[in-house]
Amino acid sequence: MNSLKSLTDPTELEEFLESSFDRPLLVFKHSSTCGTSHAAHEELMRFLQNAQPGFDTALITVQAARPLSNLIADRLGIPHQSPQALLVRNGKAVWHKSHHNITFESLSKAIQENARHNEPSKSFNSISPI
Repeated sequence: MNSLKSLTDPTELEEFLESSFDRPLLVFKHSSTCGTSHAAHEELMRFLQNAQPGFDTALITVQAARPLSNLIADRLGIPHQSPQALLVRNGKAVWHKSHHNITFESLSKAIQENARHNEPSKSFNSISPI
């Protein structure tokens, strides 16, 4: 299972955003008092239990770290929502969903489509003969 790192301060966020130049970063903004957020969190956890490694995952609990949630909105140019999932590559949001659109299927598709950007491009000329 991919691990879920809880972020609480701007330094941690900056380190994670910097790491997105090497691996995709999935950020989940969660409200601990919202039923919709609880359902989205369950979808995220189900996804993480089945997902292949190759990306980092960060959790921001909005009640505990609202300034951090606002900082992400400012840095990535995506208005704050909760619950919200954002996929970051090279320091930029390449995908985001909120509320009931955060599903096992939407998360799987987002990672699958954006993980390809991590792999070096291969051409037939670069494949070694068997």
